[in-house]
Amino acid sequence: RNYKKNTIEAKNYFRAKNKEQLIETIITYINKNYFAPISTSTIAETFHLSTQYLCSFFKNQTGQSVLSYITQYRMDRAAALLKNTAQSITEIASSVGYADSNYFSRLFKQQMEMTPKDYRRQMRQIEENR
Repeated sequence: RNYKKNTIEAKNYFRAKNKEQLIETIITYINKNYFAPISTSTIAETFHLSTQYLCSFFKNQTGQSVLSYITQYRMDRAAALLKNTAQSITEIASSVGYADSNYFSRLFKQQMEMTPKDYRRQMRQIEENR
């Protein structure tokens, strides 16, 4: 009886461990490839998962959807570029994976509650006041 119980607990432990490893691997993949055209279907194919399973698994593990994670990660990288470089907004949009700078600007404003230009201006003022 104890053997069977211990075996079930061990299987559950390894499943949990594998889920943690899988989500870490998926997040690492996204973080390394955020600048390229990336979609849930390409991620699912890469990890030999169905798109539906990937989406529900990712949401259960992280609390957010795959696409919202990708967008948030890209916006964080864009914010760093706006703050630390003199690249144009179009160049930054392209370097974080958006071919359309207008679409990038709309998404940036949704995420950061200000336009990329206003964000850059505000960050420069903060730096000047230090």
